Amino acid sequence: MFTNCKIVATAASPRNYRAQDPVPGDFSYSLSARSLLEFHQCPRRWIAAKGEPRRPLDKWQELLECSLLTPRQTDMRFAFRPETYVAKALTCPVCHSVTDAAVCRKCNQRRRLQETTRPWSPKAEYCAKWLARAEERDQTVIKPTDQAAAKLALDRLLGERPIAEFADASQTQVWVAGQWRDQDTNLVIPLRALVAYVPSGSGHYARALGAFRTPREAGHGAWTRVCYFGGYHLHAALALDLYNHAADEDRLEFYFVLSESVPPYEPARRQLSPQFIALGRKTYQNLLSRYARCLKHNIWPGYDLDEKGDEIWSVVDLEPWMEQGKADTAAPATTEPDATAPNSRRSE
Repeated sequence: MFTNCKIVATAASPRNYRAQDPVPGDFSYSLSARSLLEFHQCPRRWIAAKGEPRRPLDKWQELLECSLLTPRQTDMRFAFRPETYVAKALTCPVCHSVTDAAVCRKCNQRRRLQETTRPWSPKAEYCAKWLARAEERDQTVIKPTDQAAAKLALDRLLGERPIAEFADASQTQVWVAGQWRDQDTNLVIPLRALVAYVPSGSGHYARALGAFRTPREAGHGAWTRVCYFGGYHLHAALALDLYNHAADEDRLEFYFVLSESVPPYEPARRQLSPQFIALGRKTYQNLLSRYARCLKHNIWPGYDLDEKGDEIWSVVDLEPWMEQGKADTAAPATTEPDATAPNSRRSE
């Protein structure tokens, strides 16, 4: 049962959305779909990691997401590292060689202190100071190659008319918060969601919400498996339910804007079926009930359940797909990275 749902902000920064003082295991810790899925995979690991996601976005993907959804924040959140820097160095006036020697051995000319362009080096004084300023401003440093990759992916996304129209009709990065009261334990669990796209309530997408993802492969079969095993149907259902309670609306549809994470960054569009969303709703409700029991009793199971008796070692056995030789039917080894995770601010 949802209570006290509200829209906290629009055009929200993922860093601000993700920041909170409570840690997993605290009663006041606010769960997102991602943290709920991390809890599901291994509660004890999730507690030990203090809620840190396992796979943050690459820096160029973080830049792409910001450029697509909150472009006005780009200059504030990112520092674009140049390829070269200008420094004064002892330069031969004839052959223009640069060394620390006062006289050029080749030309027998006294070197002059001149400005010269050098390749970027984090060991150089100018570069070190530049990186320090970026760190002081809490900016993510973007290399030229990453900037080029993000621009190419963004251009391809915005070149898709349906995606551009969906974006133009939407508010972006809408932060929604609320509470869930668990019937069995009577605990009140804080929840939150960052909804990438909230279309206008009067247009073609009036009953929809949307998310943005950067899968390695956006083909129908491959991404459907990633969607299921990555819990994106859970994210969709939780976002719809939180938003509907916060805005007093009845949105039923959920769309995913996709950009492959490898060149040439092929864009794609997906809509979840009502059945897929219903499964996501059932899944998150079951996980919330399990989470409430763990929270109440402060018991967080690991991968191996028993610590006594004959079953202290978990048995690894053949699975049907192994005997059939169909490795592609197994669950993907990893899911997509987390869009709300922080990155290191410095870069060489």
